[in-house]
Amino acid sequence: MQVSKRATVTILLVLAWMWLASGLNFTPIAAAAPSSGEPRVTTWEPAAGEGYAVLYGTIEDEGNSEIEEFGFYVGSPGYEDKEIKIKFEGRIDDNDTFQYKLSGLDDAVVYYVRAYAINDNGDGYGSLLYFEVDKAPPKVSVFTVGSIQYSLWGTPKEMDVAPYIKDSRTFMPIRYGAYAMGLTNEDIVWDEASRTVNLTKGGSTVKLVVGSYNMWVNGIPTPMDVVPEITEGRTFLPIAWLATAFRQTAVWNASAGTITIELE
Repeated sequence: MQVSKRATVTILLVLAWMWLASGLNFTPIAAAAPSSGEPRVTTWEPAAGEGYAVLYGTIEDEGNSEIEEFGFYVGSPGYEDKEIKIKFEGRIDDNDTFQYKLSGLDDAVVYYVRAYAINDNGDGYGSLLYFEVDKAPPKVSVFTVGSIQYSLWGTPKEMDVAPYIKDSRTFMPIRYGAYAMGLTNEDIVWDEASRTVNLTKGGSTVKLVVGSYNMWVNGIPTPMDVVPEITEGRTFLPIAWLATAFRQTAVWNASAGTITIELE
C-alpha cells in the first residue's frame, strides 16, 4: 500500500500527541553538527595581572589530520589591523592545553584573544574573549651620591663607580643611568677612538662625545651647559640631560642626596 506524504505527516503528529497524552516525556535527538575535519579549539579566560596576561587555549579535537600550527590572535577592538599572531609549532594532541604569557600590556586598553589551530583540512577557532590587565607598578630606580649601591626597579644592585657632585651638579655614570631608563648593554655602545657614547631606545638615538657641549638626539645637536667627562674609567654626565633626551624624569633630593628615575 502506498502512503501519501500528507498521510505520513498526519500519522507522525498523532503518534506524538498520543505519547504526550500518556504523560511520558521525551527529548528529540539532536542532529549531529556537520564536520569538515578542521580542529575544534577552546579559548579560555586569560589570567590577567599587573601589565600582563596569561593566555590559554585547548585543542578539543585535532580533526581529521594532525595539527600543524596553533596559538593565539591578540588585538584591541578598533585596531584590528595591528593584531598580533602568537604561533606555536610541534605535536599537540586532543585535550592538550597550551598557554602564553604576554607582557608589556597597558591597563588603559581593552584587549581580545582567540585561540586557533590549523590542520590539512583548514583552520579552527575558539571564541573571541575580551580582557583587561591591572596597572603595572612603576619602575623606579634610586641612586645615592657617594654610594655604589643603587636600586634598579626595586632590586638592589651595585655599580663599580659612584655618583658625585661637581660645581653644584650631580654627575652619574651614563651606563647605569641608562639602565634605569630601560636600556640594555646592547643599547649602549662606547667608541674608544672617538670617545663617543651612542645610546638607542625605541626610535630614539642619543650621541654624547666626551668634552663636547653638544648632545645629538636623532642627529640633531642639543646644547648642554656641561660636558661628559671620564672618571675612574666611566663616562659621567648630569643625568637630567639623558632623561630629557629619552623623555624620562630624574628627580634630585638634596637632603637625601639621591637621584630618583621613574621609567615612564
